[in-house]
Amino acid sequence: MTRKQYGSIIQRSGRWYVTYWERRSVGGKIERKRVTYRLGPVTKRSKKPPADVQQERDRHMATVNALIQNARPEYIVTITDFVDSVYLPWVNAQKRASTSNGYEKIWKKHLKGHFARTLLRDYQPHNATVFLTALVEKGMRLNAVSHVRALMSGIFKHAAALGYIGSNPIHLAKVLIEPAPQKETPHYTLLEMATALSALRSEPQARVAMALSFIGLRPSEIRGLRWEDVDFAAGQLHVRRSAWRGTLSEGGKGKNSVRQVTLGPTVLGILSDYRNTHTSRSGFALENSLGNMLDLDALSRRVIQPVFKANALTWKGYYGGRRGAETEMNRYTNGNSQITSHHFGHTKAVADAHYVKPLPEETKVAAMALDSALRETIGRLPAEGNGIVN
Repeated sequence: MTRKQYGSIIQRSGRWYVTYWERRSVGGKIERKRVTYRLGPVTKRSKKPPADVQQERDRHMATVNALIQNARPEYIVTITDFVDSVYLPWVNAQKRASTSNGYEKIWKKHLKGHFARTLLRDYQPHNATVFLTALVEKGMRLNAVSHVRALMSGIFKHAAALGYIGSNPIHLAKVLIEPAPQKETPHYTLLEMATALSALRSEPQARVAMALSFIGLRPSEIRGLRWEDVDFAAGQLHVRRSAWRGTLSEGGKGKNSVRQVTLGPTVLGILSDYRNTHTSRSGFALENSLGNMLDLDALSRRVIQPVFKANALTWKGYYGGRRGAETEMNRYTNGNSQITSHHFGHTKAVADAHYVKPLPEETKVAAMALDSALRETIGRLPAEGNGIVN
């Protein structure tokens, strides 16, 4: 049985502290650590701690002794040590490579320094509230704050599931300031799409990449596309996988990602011309000179963006093509994204929130139609204007 500790009160830099020993996990090894906890400021010129400081020492040590009796030393660990040795290795093994990379970026940029030497068991909702609110005060927007909070919650949820802590403190935290909404994401109009495909006629590889983005494929899906996935006779493209950097993932980004995409004669013609004139070494639709999956970012910098600039087109990224495709397709469904969301491999909610863009010209037509209806209805009113329209 672990010996009960009473703690020693010391005075340092104008504050009272209690010190005691604790066994905890450091880098996977159990070590005995000297711990210091602040009790309060020194308010009187005396070497002896006042009664209220001694009472606070007793209260804190009662909590410490209870925790020591009930906690396994290997579960007493700093958040940083837990993330580096337990959580991130689990993420790397279980999540897609792009997801793991995103988590690591957020961890290193925003969270590692914040958590510092804090123990998992000591982090409280108010700590997260202060931290997240400060991010908003510094100008972080809604989506970015949501990503940081989601990772924080994922860390503590995993710790709770493994028995390190009893609950997830992020669930009770809140952001005290409303974050600014995300900036509007760009999309290509139908005219810009047509202009781009025409301008890229002399760059067939780049033309294929943009054609695939203009029918709604994600960049990772374009990179992972193989010729066997394209059924030229049926006019269909089967999305089966995604590629991020050098990692190929069967099944794509999520459960909705594997799907059939309808191909019209325009895109079919572009794909057919390219396949007939470019021999594939490893079966991928777009390859580099070694037969490996093509680096689309390098392609855009080296070829597409210079062509766009020469033709007075604004480069809006590959995702701009995907957003433009969904926006244009919704013209023909009376705005019902439920019909088109399967084509893009996501849910209707995601389509409405992130992909379908306003159509000012369609709005103008609708407004003029309303004006015309009002004018017609006014014309049917009695001359005095007091009658009821039948």
